[in-house]
Amino acid sequence: GHSTTAYLRIPGWAAGASVNGQRAANGTVHAVPLGSGLATLRVRLPQPIRVERGWGVLGNVSSPPADAAVVRRGPLLFSLRPAEQRRVVRDYRRLLPYRPLAVDYEISTREAWSFALDLSDLGALRFEPLASPGWAESLPFSTSEYPFSVRVPARLLSNATWGYWRGTNITAQPPASPIDCDALPSGACGPLEQIRLVPFGSTNLR
Repeated sequence: GHSTTAYLRIPGWAAGASVNGQRAANGTVHAVPLGSGLATLRVRLPQPIRVERGWGVLGNVSSPPADAAVVRRGPLLFSLRPAEQRRVVRDYRRLLPYRPLAVDYEISTREAWSFALDLSDLGALRFEPLASPGWAESLPFSTSEYPFSVRVPARLLSNATWGYWRGTNITAQPPASPIDCDALPSGACGPLEQIRLVPFGSTNLR
């Protein structure tokens, strides 16, 4: 046999990664010299919860940038998961080929969704490894179940602060962050509460 070198890509989110017990810098390609014969590589990729800012509209001369925040863990983006209300708005049974299951849905929710995350203490964001009761490995990103979640402190915003766009069921752009609840009218921000975020692929409404 011949010696060789294995090159492993270490994701940018994997701060504190290691290969065979040796630290591997995140966001790099890590080289591992290998001798002849079989070799075992033990790769450890930590997945800390992290917050990314700068999402949403960029802003212009008349409005500030949204600077919205999102929650990530490892490569996954997390999202609120409100209960869905589905309504069939069109089917194609009269068209060939016959497709009885091909329908267009309008998906909405009656649950609260306009939350502002309280990021004053990032240590309060908590990963929960428990899956929802009906989750199965055979369909890891079902939109009716989730494999794990992140609990985040948040405050519900009033409809006047963040609601729907121009009388539609389309959510408006989020208000510019950070939001100063003390400077807003009474009732604009609800009390602090814990909300559950799930992987982006585990919900239709995001």
